Amino acid sequence: MRSLPARRGRAGFFPKPAYRLAQFASLVGLGGRCAGGLNFPTAVVASRDLRHWYKLCLNGSGYSRFVEVAAQGGTLFAATGSELLVFALEDVEAAFAGEPLLRPYGARLDRVRGALFLLGRPARA
Repeated sequence: MRSLPARRGRAGFFPKPAYRLAQFASLVGLGGRCAGGLNFPTAVVASRDLRHWYKLCLNGSGYSRFVEVAAQGGTLFAATGSELLVFALEDVEAAFAGEPLLRPYGARLDRVRGALFLLGRPARA
């Protein structure tokens, strides 16, 4: 089975690297926050609002199907296939001070291209 990404950026995109989509492997709640593990790129991320995701750990750009995240009390446990990571709730809160790694894709350029395409077409009667 093959799936194609939506034009509007269903999962979001990374502003600095060249990644445009991210695939979540697991998602858990942690003290009013959310944490997730990404298969591609292999990463552990956290969010306050499910729109902007901040990096807790980024292991590289390769695909890993062995990413799992679990929460117990105020502790976040993450397995990335080669490592077992433990984050306290304070570590998760400290990650929110940085730049978001994953954010919504606004498709602004695609919208402008679409409008220009429609303006350039001859009107049909």
